[in-house]
Amino acid sequence: MYATFGRIDGPQEPRFEAEGGIAQMPLYETIFIIHPELNEEDVEEHIKRVENLIIRLGGEILKTERWGKKRLAYEVDKHRYGFYVLLRLRGNATILPELERHYRLTEGVIKSLVIRLKAEPKDEPVLVAHEVSGEEDERSLGEDEEDEEGR
Repeated sequence: MYATFGRIDGPQEPRFEAEGGIAQMPLYETIFIIHPELNEEDVEEHIKRVENLIIRLGGEILKTERWGKKRLAYEVDKHRYGFYVLLRLRGNATILPELERHYRLTEGVIKSLVIRLKAEPKDEPVLVAHEVSGEEDERSLGEDEEDEEGR
């Protein structure tokens, strides 16, 4: 005895309503790190390839930020530095596997991450340097605490 199953579609991609009631595609951010030894023209070529891929798959690029060459938190493929690029985009979920596949197969990309945003972020700079005053707050030690000299 055989059972037949109807076609089961995966979960539908949620669509967000804009002010005018028009459905919008979900919002994503992707950051990728490009090989540090590439020249400026090659870096721009990698960025254009990613942008063209997103557009070709029906996505919309909202923002491109080139953060420049930065030191990595840890070595990646024996590299201590990389050229950071952040893209904010709208698109359906079919873009994500292709985008991640592109990152894996492109030799110039050493690390990447794609996340989904719940809401449009504020237009504040992402990298903000905070000044530290260098002053420490004085407080008295509790009964069960010791000072630096063990007293």
